[in-house]
Amino acid sequence: GGASHLDGPASRLCPATSDHSLLASGDERGFVALWDLRGPQLELAVRLHESRVTGLQGDWERQRLVSTSRDTYIILYDTQQRQVVERGLPASCSCGSGVPNTVLALGGEQQRHLILVGGADGKLRVW
Repeated sequence: GGASHLDGPASRLCPATSDHSLLASGDERGFVALWDLRGPQLELAVRLHESRVTGLQGDWERQRLVSTSRDTYIILYDTQQRQVVERGLPASCSCGSGVPNTVLALGGEQQRHLILVGGADGKLRVW
């Protein structure tokens, strides 16, 4: 289910598993979908954001997707449990509070715990 919600264009794509059998997509309306490429078929569609998904990365070791949006939230989504495990945004009155996020990356092999987010204000923030 959920395909009826996915009528807008995808704004981000990424592999959701290390073997690339699942593909994640994020769209203009804040939906994140998991696609089984062996079928191919839609596995799941869930609205994680209130606005366009601007960043989407797979954290394969922890079986999670990390997403961000123009709504300023960063979401960690467990692909096995199919649930949000963490939802964060900059604290009120802090650097980045209310600034739409435009891009997201993970810290790489040595720094997988780091989340790098670029804001519409041109600043890079490290979580």
